[in-house]
Amino acid sequence: MRERSFVRRNKKVQLRELTELVALRKEDAREGSLSQDDILAQTAPDVPKEQLRAFENAGWVFQERDPEASPDAYAQSQAQVFVKSGGRIALGTNVLNVQLKEGLSEDEANAALQPHGCRVIEGMSFAPGLFRVAVVDPSQGDAVDVADQLLNSGLVQFAEPELIEVVGPRSS
Repeated sequence: MRERSFVRRNKKVQLRELTELVALRKEDAREGSLSQDDILAQTAPDVPKEQLRAFENAGWVFQERDPEASPDAYAQSQAQVFVKSGGRIALGTNVLNVQLKEGLSEDEANAALQPHGCRVIEGMSFAPGLFRVAVVDPSQGDAVDVADQLLNSGLVQFAEPELIEVVGPRSS
């Protein structure tokens, strides 16, 4: 387990990375020795069962991390597993939302982000300088690390990793 954080809307978001686990789409899962309940009971007993069931229903499987797997495997077929406050599970992706301080074109944004191991996936038209960005160089770290690096560099207004989370029912 490893304590992590990033900044979202000027507030620090605390995460616990469950370094011994990965999440995979069911079709990519290998045969595991432990049940889903056993895996999370051992690694994150504070996670509500409803969280686990919601991810299972969405086609995700939690498995013990393969110690032989390369560190950048999550970007390809595995997702990092985080626990947020209140026991909420969040899956890490290799994507960030960033807003550059200067109104740069997509090509200029790619040039500015390249030293941080990123490339623009798409520009978002509802705000100037806003882009979805993929971490393509795992030697720079994961999306949480890169978000921190970008924020500290002064290049961006904000850099937030995209996390996959359960959205509960909404009341009318």
